[in-house]
Amino acid sequence: MKALRIPDGTVEALKWLALVLMTGDHVNKYLFNATLPVLFEAGRVALPLFVFVLAYNLARPGTLERGVYGRTMSRLAMFGALASVPFVALGGLYAGWWPLNVMFTLLVVTATAYLVERGGKLHLAAAGVVFLVGGSSVEYWWPAVAFGLAVWSYTRRPSWAAAAVAVLACAALWFVNRNLWALAALPVLFLASRVDVRVPRLRWAFYAYYPLHLASLWLIRIPMSKAGYLLSFSEDDCTIQRGLKPLVHTAPDSQISGLLCTKLVYAQYSCAPKRDEHGDRYRTDYRARRGHPARTGMGACASSRGDHWAVGAVGDGWA
Repeated sequence: MKALRIPDGTVEALKWLALVLMTGDHVNKYLFNATLPVLFEAGRVALPLFVFVLAYNLARPGTLERGVYGRTMSRLAMFGALASVPFVALGGLYAGWWPLNVMFTLLVVTATAYLVERGGKLHLAAAGVVFLVGGSSVEYWWPAVAFGLAVWSYTRRPSWAAAAVAVLACAALWFVNRNLWALAALPVLFLASRVDVRVPRLRWAFYAYYPLHLASLWLIRIPMSKAGYLLSFSEDDCTIQRGLKPLVHTAPDSQISGLLCTKLVYAQYSCAPKRDEHGDRYRTDYRARRGHPARTGMGACASSRGDHWAVGAVGDGWA
């Protein structure tokens, strides 16, 4: 198979493109309640681009001998730890911390590639452990790590097997994204191999930008929340992140925003506009403000058979 060759400036341009897409996705997620589908869908392309750039650079000749793996892992671990503070504070994580942010995803890719290149039974066994355990602990899980390793392998020694694994791993991001927009990164990478863009390399730019932009979004959201801006969280977010117990339970197939918490400034109830197995339709778009009686899910979002449904709320109760 033909070797993969991308000019250095174009590789750097891919990183900046991913940075822009990631920023738009995070602004949409944390400030606009994921209400802008275009930014969400475009943001699915960012992760494959970031992973590709890392894997491509790690596959360069002499990486092991020059100590590139060690330096890269140190930077990813340091800035990943710094980013963890705003990343956790922004919410949307299971058990308050899981999965770890994307810096650790890149760290797992780097560590696994390093152990594989070292070779030998012990290092290969360790690589398997890092892949399995690390992949279960980071954003985008095993598909992201597998994609990175496949790109790394293909860049070093092109093969149909590595190419197939890369495509399948990228498609497997569906299990995380619930869409196939990550595959849009593949034609971008194909075009990148055919253009030469002159972009200077800023070695520390991405490392510093990632925790700084998360911290900025966190600080911006504080006054927005106090002003009563509607921020929707899932039931797990409210229960686990905020230490509050739900008044109602989420239906497994409902498209709802969260659940009712105390001390409302503003609340919006939103239920799935579907019929259940009994033919009951759920009411939608019920709102309540401070000073007015706030209902649980029973009257505002329930079937006529009395099933409880979840609602969303923002205000002092989230503090």
